[in-house]
Amino acid sequence: MSRKMVQCSIRLAIVFIGLSLLNTCTMQTGQSTLPPFLAGRMIDVADLPVLGMPDTSVAIIEVTDYRCPFCQEHFRETLPQLRRELIETGQVSYFVQAYPLSAQDGSGLAAAAASCAAAQGRFWEFHQRLLGGYAATDRSGLLELGRSLELDTVQFGSCLGQRGSGTWIQDLRNQAVGLGVRGTPTFFIGRLSDRKVVTEVTVLAGRQSIDSFRQIVAGYLGRH
Repeated sequence: MSRKMVQCSIRLAIVFIGLSLLNTCTMQTGQSTLPPFLAGRMIDVADLPVLGMPDTSVAIIEVTDYRCPFCQEHFRETLPQLRRELIETGQVSYFVQAYPLSAQDGSGLAAAAASCAAAQGRFWEFHQRLLGGYAATDRSGLLELGRSLELDTVQFGSCLGQRGSGTWIQDLRNQAVGLGVRGTPTFFIGRLSDRKVVTEVTVLAGRQSIDSFRQIVAGYLGRH
C-alpha cells in the first residue's frame, strides 16, 4: 500500500471514530454551554411529560433513551434524590424528552409506546417500567406491558401502530438533534416561563451526580 493510500485510510478512520462518538449512550459527564444556534430561542416543553408542578421557576429536561444503561442508572440512582430534594419540594419541574439512538434495538418503538401511554395519562408508570429494566421492547412485549398497566389496549395498539413508524421516530430524533443533543442522557437546566425553558440554559452531557444538579439549580434559585 502506498504512503498516500495509508494517509487516506488514517483520515477515514479518524472520521469514522469521530462519527461513532456522536449519538451514543454515554456515562461521560460534563457541562457545556448552550449551542450557539439556540441563542435567543426558547425550548418549548408544553407537550412534554412533567414530574412535579409544571410552573416552577426552574426546569430540568432529561433527554433519554430507553435502552441506554446510563439512562437506566440515572433513573434508579439519581432521579429518586432529585424527586425528594428538588421536585417534590416545588423547586424544579422535571420534563422528559425521548431520543431513540437506534431504530434497531427497540428504543424507537419504546419511545413511541411511552408516548401512547402518555395519551392515556399513564406515561410515568410506563416510563418507570421501561427504565426500570423491562427488556421486551418489541411490539408484542410493549403491548403486553400496556395490558399489565390496564391501558385501553385497542387505543394503545392503534397508537403504537401509527407512532411506531420510522417517520414518527425519525421526527423524534430530529427534535433532539435540533437541540444539539448528541448522546444520552443529556440534561437541559434553565428558567421556566409559561412552560417554556428560556435560553438561560446549562447543558449537562452524560451521567450526572446529584451534586451537579444541586449546584446548578441552586445557582438559578439564587438569581431571582
